[in-house]
Amino acid sequence: MTEWFKVPVSKTGGELLPSWVRIPPLPPDGNWRFRWGKKIFNLMNQKGFLNPTFFIAIAVVGFVIVGYFVLQRGQNGSSVKTPSLATPTPSIPTSVTNEWKIFQDSRYTFRFEYPAKWSIENQQGTARVFIIKNEQREEIITIDTEVNLAVIGISYCGAYPQDNRCEILKTDDDSAVIIDWGVDGKANAMFSSPNGTHGVSFTLHKINSDTKSIFRKILSTFKFLK
Repeated sequence: MTEWFKVPVSKTGGELLPSWVRIPPLPPDGNWRFRWGKKIFNLMNQKGFLNPTFFIAIAVVGFVIVGYFVLQRGQNGSSVKTPSLATPTPSIPTSVTNEWKIFQDSRYTFRFEYPAKWSIENQQGTARVFIIKNEQREEIITIDTEVNLAVIGISYCGAYPQDNRCEILKTDDDSAVIIDWGVDGKANAMFSSPNGTHGVSFTLHKINSDTKSIFRKILSTFKFLK
């Protein structure tokens, strides 16, 4: 690269006047890179940058940073859960199931258990509907024993079993029933007969923590008789 330098130049009469002329610079010394590299090396060594402890510390910090981001990514990934079609069945308190008795009628081909201090009777004016009452004689559950499945069609939870209002409950005979907890402030569950001709519907009218546990227990003990 050519540079400009100001040097005396001879003009007419022998007078020397300063003027700008173009003079190529001297070729660079081939060892300048080595000398500067050695100076930088010595400086870093004096500051402790070339100490093995320094490199170990840098490596440890790097591993900590990488490990933190890997852990954060893993936690974010584990927070995303795949929706389950079956809501886990809550456990039923032992105090609720200590004293139970069995309902079974020769007219019907099913049975289930219910609290011993509760009562079951036919709804007035019809033999197909039973009413389960608590100790205070309040109507808690109604049972329709002859539901025409062809007329009612598919239920909401039958179409959307993954909805939060739907719960899949396992029964004692290793089958399952879907409970719909969002039917106008009530809960409903339907059992289909083995031949598919009719259904048996259970409707819970008063929902609280105690009646929900009892309702689950009654449904879990239901089974059709051969």
